[in-house]
Amino acid sequence: MGIRLGNDSSDSATRVPNVFIDEYMGDANGEYVKIYLYLLRCMSSREETVSITRMADKFDHTEKDVKRALLYWEKVKLLRLELDEDERIIGITLLDTDTPVRHKKKADSVALRRDRKNEIKEADQPDERPYYSKDDITRFGRQEAFQELVFVAESLFGRTLSKTDLNTILYWYDQLGLSCDLIEYLIEYCAENGHKSIHYMDKVALAWKEKGISEVTEARDETRSHSQLYNRVVKAFGITNRGLAESELAFLERWKKEYGFSEEIILEACKRTISAISRADFKYADGILSRWKEKEVSTMEEIRVLDQEHFEKSKKSRAQAADGNRTQPAPAKRGYNFQSQHTYDYAMLEEQYKQKLLKKVDD
Repeated sequence: MGIRLGNDSSDSATRVPNVFIDEYMGDANGEYVKIYLYLLRCMSSREETVSITRMADKFDHTEKDVKRALLYWEKVKLLRLELDEDERIIGITLLDTDTPVRHKKKADSVALRRDRKNEIKEADQPDERPYYSKDDITRFGRQEAFQELVFVAESLFGRTLSKTDLNTILYWYDQLGLSCDLIEYLIEYCAENGHKSIHYMDKVALAWKEKGISEVTEARDETRSHSQLYNRVVKAFGITNRGLAESELAFLERWKKEYGFSEEIILEACKRTISAISRADFKYADGILSRWKEKEVSTMEEIRVLDQEHFEKSKKSRAQAADGNRTQPAPAKRGYNFQSQHTYDYAMLEEQYKQKLLKKVDD
């Protein structure tokens, strides 16, 4: 969704005000500074609209990161956000910075003036993760194992790591306690499966931490199990020309972890989907599996019993329908009725015929 830009300053030139450098920039997160400078650039080029997604893509951020930066600059009164009825950002106005605002004293009170909801409220919450400065990154970079990790990561990404990449990897290493070997395997596993997004990798790292995975061998067991299901589902659905989208991977995760189904049952649902609609459809398969979940099915034998019950129920319904049809009166027949509607006295007819013959003889 596009966001309108507005500026209450008459100066259309691209410039960074001295007051921004003197009063604001020193205390701001470096990523927040990038967003503000980008907005200045958009203003100078007279771009009328930008979007959260566009800014996130440009700086390799999440949309939540961008919203958090915008809310920070609103708190210190360098910009004003305009929201629609659904609390989505639809306008950004850069405010005049000629008169400096001592934002350190006012930021807290300003932060409480709005009760954000939905994603805006979520973005307004303070990030619990530490922010690693350039000096922090340099300090960790002195470790030989970390140097090798960065080299491998850049090789797999096919580019130089951004500040966001490094901060995320350092968070895994410093806060989650994942070893360099485990992080290297994580990046390699995700990249080989077509997921080079640092945000996707972050989800995997958090999942491994939650499961208590701390060794590469444990991670291999976990990914091997996941990869086997992935490959078998792709084969069952006949998908040959692409990998699975994240929404489709989410279905696999749900079937295996939330529903707790075995691969055999998941593949059975895939086969029935193809049999029913002749195409791969994860939502259709999820419908089958969710019904089995409601019936508390956990084995193929229980599925066969469920199928038999369904068959008997359908058979009984068809029989009842057939019986109902037989008890109905036969419809009246149209057309000719060839059955005689009269009864005749054949002896009398024969006597009448004899009398006619005798009369003819007399004549």
